[in-house]
Amino acid sequence: VILIAVMAASVFLLIYLGANLTGYSSHISAAKDAYKAGSYTEAFHQVSGLSVKKADEDFYNECHIMAAVQEEYEAYISLMNAGQNEMALDSLIRGVGRHDALQSNAEDLGILLEFNQLETQLEQALSDQFNVSPDKALELYKIRKREDYSIAVKQILKQLGLD
Repeated sequence: VILIAVMAASVFLLIYLGANLTGYSSHISAAKDAYKAGSYTEAFHQVSGLSVKKADEDFYNECHIMAAVQEEYEAYISLMNAGQNEMALDSLIRGVGRHDALQSNAEDLGILLEFNQLETQLEQALSDQFNVSPDKALELYKIRKREDYSIAVKQILKQLGLD
């Protein structure tokens, strides 16, 4: 009976370890594929919640930094499609602010080129859609009083007739 119990426990342990190792590898592989395709938010979703190994820590941090900015651009697109101009502008402003805050981290990780491409997308959308410069967006981002921030954003929309 003891021999059967030891054998059953060994089989269970082998299956458990195999499933965990395969699951981790498949998530990392899917994240790397998404990252290479420029879908940084998808890459981050693949690795978030995993117990990241030491060898993959830099990749995890790259995904986190890139996704933090890209998710704001994706939110902008969704909100514009829904006709939510104020929230769309807010997303772009937050994206510019996040870019500014995380730029040194991106430089340390060696992903500054890709990171700056995201900034270019944000700046282009700000300029084309709302006629807001990157400096103005950063100035708005640094407003800490929520009421003052909301008034400034609404003023921009009012000037463009988008309120």
